[in-house]
Amino acid sequence: MEGMLFLHNSVILSHGKLKSSNCVVDNRFVLKITDYGLSSFRSQADSGKDAHAYYAQRLWMAPELLRMEAPPPPGTQKGDVYSFGIVLQEVALRRGAFFLEGFPLSPKEIVDRVVLGEWPCLRPTVDPQAHSPELGQLMQRCWAEEPTERPEPVNAHIASSSSNNVTPVNMSIPSQ
Repeated sequence: MEGMLFLHNSVILSHGKLKSSNCVVDNRFVLKITDYGLSSFRSQADSGKDAHAYYAQRLWMAPELLRMEAPPPPGTQKGDVYSFGIVLQEVALRRGAFFLEGFPLSPKEIVDRVVLGEWPCLRPTVDPQAHSPELGQLMQRCWAEEPTERPEPVNAHIASSSSNNVTPVNMSIPSQ
C-alpha cells in the first residue's frame, strides 16, 4: 500500500497495471511494486497476446477503464484502488484473480460481465472464514462500481493496516 501511495504522490500519478505479479517481496519481506511508468512500452507489447491472456490481464482492471475504447495507458488512481482490492482478495483467499466460488467463468466471461455493468455487479468472492470482516469490507469498498465510492489510497492504507491481524513470525534459521 505504501508503494501505491508513493506512486500516487509522484510525477507518475498512478500505476495503471497493478496486479499480484507486479508485487514482489524483497529479502527483508518488504513488498515492492514493479512495472510502473512503463505504459509507453506496454501498448505495443500487449497487441500480440492471445485472447485468453488478453482477458486474463484485465481481471485487475477497474470497470470504468474496461468500458473505455482507449483507456489512459497510465490508468487512474481510483483504478489502482480497484486493482489493489483484487490483489487483496487473491492474498486473503489464496486464489487467483477474481476468484468466484461456484462460478467457473473464463477471464473473457468475467470481463464481459463486468463491462456490461449488470446489477448486482459481478465481483470476486468474499469469504469471512478466510479473513477478517474488516478486510472483506475493505475489498468490497475497493471494488465499488462508482470510482468516487472507492476509498482514497490513504484511507485504504489505514484500513488495511488496522485490519491486518497477522502476527509477525520469527523467520530466522535456528543454529545447529
